Amino acid sequence: MKRIINSALIGLMLTTLCCCKKKEISYYPNKAVVLDLTTKNDKTERIGLEKALRIMGVPYHVTKKVDEACRYKIIYMAGQITNNRLKAGETEALYRAVETGGVLVANTVKGNTFFPLFGVSGFKESRQRFKATIDTSGGESFLKYLNRPKELVIPLGNKDIYDTVIWTTGYSVTTAKPVAMFDDGSTALCYSYYGEGTTYLWGVGYAQAILIPLTGGDYEAQGKWINSFEPATDIYLLTLRAIYEENVEPATYLYTIPFGQESAFIITHDNDAQSSFKNSLEFAKLEKRFGVRATYFTTTKYISDEMDTAFYTPDNIAYLNQVKDLGGEIGSHTVMHSLKVASLPLGKPGVTRGTYEPLIYPTIFGEVKVSKELLDKDIRGQNTVSYRSGHLGFPIKLIYALQKCGYRYDSNFSASDIMCNFPFMAFSEKSLKSSESKIVEIPVIFDGSMDQLREDNLYEMVAEWLRIIELNAENEAISCILLHPNVTSFKLKAEEMLLEELSKRDIWIGCISDFGDFWANRQLIRFESEIVGDDLKISLNLHEKDVLSGIGFAVKPSDRILRVTVLDSEGTIIPTSTKKRKDKIYVYKK
Repeated sequence: MKRIINSALIGLMLTTLCCCKKKEISYYPNKAVVLDLTTKNDKTERIGLEKALRIMGVPYHVTKKVDEACRYKIIYMAGQITNNRLKAGETEALYRAVETGGVLVANTVKGNTFFPLFGVSGFKESRQRFKATIDTSGGESFLKYLNRPKELVIPLGNKDIYDTVIWTTGYSVTTAKPVAMFDDGSTALCYSYYGEGTTYLWGVGYAQAILIPLTGGDYEAQGKWINSFEPATDIYLLTLRAIYEENVEPATYLYTIPFGQESAFIITHDNDAQSSFKNSLEFAKLEKRFGVRATYFTTTKYISDEMDTAFYTPDNIAYLNQVKDLGGEIGSHTVMHSLKVASLPLGKPGVTRGTYEPLIYPTIFGEVKVSKELLDKDIRGQNTVSYRSGHLGFPIKLIYALQKCGYRYDSNFSASDIMCNFPFMAFSEKSLKSSESKIVEIPVIFDGSMDQLREDNLYEMVAEWLRIIELNAENEAISCILLHPNVTSFKLKAEEMLLEELSKRDIWIGCISDFGDFWANRQLIRFESEIVGDDLKISLNLHEKDVLSGIGFAVKPSDRILRVTVLDSEGTIIPTSTKKRKDKIYVYKK
């Protein structure tokens, strides 16, 4: 009897202590967290998830502790979930967090201990699923961005080329509602209500869905390589953001476009032919008339080869200086514009114009560093920071070389090819386990070369480009165009038609480095938001002087707030302007 009484007393004491301790714990009902369940040997799932959230501007914290993660409203899980991955108490904590109103977002759930939480009964892994089809007929709010036919089908690889593609996990559901199905009939995406909370389960991991495309290894899943709206990678990004938007009040995220504008249109030209340099003046004059800037990626071909004569001459250098005087940005387009640039050896970083032998031993460092050396010497006030390879060639260690040589921006990937219409911080190498660089990658989606833009299809092509710009604007994404100025006539007319139409709208128009400056600055920003009275206060980690004009936030309106105030790291109010569009408020630094 005494033992029973003592046990009861001990139990009461523990309960009291737990209750007291519980009161001391901070809870974050309007914040998101990444629960990192990855291993030391493979952190790609966490890297892919963080990459997606950073591109989308969703604020989050990272923890490896389940009890800490359970204090947040939304838990994004990174890593495989098996029965022995978590302790019993940790599993119970996750169940309790969802049951009491939390949101849990996961993929590759393989432990049957977690099946009731996600409303599934089993799974099957495969590398022979080639697409997933999304059903939005239920009107689920987290699928709100997926309103176009191309956004309802996720291509996973080209079955005409590959027998096996990315790894996927197909689920059998019980209480969960499927909203996307793989081509073998298994569930690719589902959600389930558990208690007062909700779980979301993807059958594609973040490494497969995000990192593989963004490093150029997507098994040729895209429909077309260029001039096409291919949003497969964006689908994962947009659903992650939509889940955040629908479960946090007021949802606040770093906006993707300068000055709260609808979208961004980035103009680039490749000067890689003898006629391009003089013709560039006509394009630069057109852009000056509209008050916008463009980037002129220039080939510094000072040696003749079997492809062409040397055209980096004093006369053409003079034209480049005039283009810059008109407002154009001059970028590097390599030395030789080689078809083999993607397979060149890395070479030595100390190479110079005096030591480089492009006809004997061409290298990545030679093409990158020597072209910058020449442009910086020959163009007034020049510091070359933007780069594009000839033929959009992308060597494995290109980004590493660019960073070593002082570049800040690259535009080599085709947005259609990587199926992503957002800029991102490039990886140092084209590898899943590569570190992230400080180079901003700005994918190009429109290209008028290779006979794609012609005099006889001018109006049809411009109309298609405008349609795609509108589709990207719906997702708060960008569109970058490449027009070779080797001829004026219909190409100049195409750009004029685009500028006439886009200048009527609230769309940011400019060059690679100007947009790149915005995105690089955005990458540095971390923020916290809270409601104080009827004021939404957004506190930044940077001093006001370190925040560029145009940096801003998208906020879902709430009855609880009347105003939005942005504060710098010292608590000083940052002067802002506000725009209202559709269901959001856009607040940005003046």
